[in-house]
Formats: sequence, structure tokens, C-alpha cells
Amino acid sequence: MFDKNTIIMGNPKNFAIAYALNEDHGGKWLFGKICYIINDIVIGDWEAGTTLCTIVSDFSRIHGDSRNEYYHGRKEDGFFNMPIPELLRHIDEYKNDKSSPIYSTANDRCYARFDITLDDTIMEDWKVYLVEDEKNVEDSKRQARIIVLGYVESSKTFDFLFEYYIRNEEFCAIVERVYHDLYAF
Repeated sequence: MFDKNTIIMGNPKNFAIAYALNEDHGGKWLFGKICYIINDIVIGDWEAGTTLCTIVSDFSRIHGDSRNEYYHGRKEDGFFNMPIPELLRHIDEYKNDKSSPIYSTANDRCYARFDITLDDTIMEDWKVYLVEDEKNVEDSKRQARIIVLGYVESSKTFDFLFEYYIRNEEFCAIVERVYHDLYAF
């Protein structure tokens, strides 16, 4: 799947981002490939490819959300230990159901910050969320919970695939490195 031109930031056994520029990358368009690798599972359609210049703005948002002091990063009371169905209802309804009481709360609290899915066709079959442990521990030890959903064609819905725990600072460092690498092009 990956070749000698692939750059992998992070440890695929935990969390990594893999990307590669096409030989003819189109200059500022940065045609290439990108995906997440979480617990050795590839998240994203690596073979589809994309313009990595559009992904730079995703990483800017994802990195910025983790550092946003107004919303306390990706911490929200009770979310870290919340059962997955309830957590997903809180996070996902902000986009889909304007009549839901969660919708106004979610928008007020900016629940979009938990969504770390890359906004591109390479991840149209996945949703990826990250929630930080809200306990007041130093940043270098704070845990984060990554929740991955996959699209099920037969039911036309997203179903829970798996969750993975990672040190939040490790996630942030990898995102920041990839953002700076791609932005430098």
C-alpha cells in the first residue's frame, strides 16, 4: 500500500498520519495521498488521492481546536467516559437535527471541535472524533479517546467501528508536524 515516497508521522500501532505527493504533484495543488493510521488500521481511501492543499486547512482547524482555550480544547464535562451511543448523539446531532435540543447546546459549545475527520472524499466513508479527558492533569499526560465510525452501505448509516486511547499531546504533535510540512509546500 505505502511506497518509498510515503511519509509516516507517528507510530501506526498508535496513531499516525501517512501522506505522499504524486510525482507530478501540480505545484501548489499538492496532488497526493493521505490517511490516518490508528492501531494499525488505515482510515481513509489511500488509493483515491486528493489535493493536499485542501487538507492543510483541515489540519489548521484540527490543530487550532486542540489549542482553543475558550472551548477548553476538546474537553467537555462527562464526554470522556460517556457511553459511545450517548456521546455520538451529543456530538453528531449538532450537524443533522436543528429541532433537537442538543442542536442549540452543541452549537453554543461548538461541538464541531470533536470532529477530526479530514473533510474530503478520501474520508467520506468514515467519521473520526477525538475527546480529551477533562480531568485537570498536565497536558503531557492527558489522555484522548478516538472514536471511529464507518459507513454501512446496506443501512446508509455510520456504525461504530472501534475506539482507541492515545496521549493527547502525541496526537497534537503529529497533527502539527504534518500541518507544517504540508503548509511549507
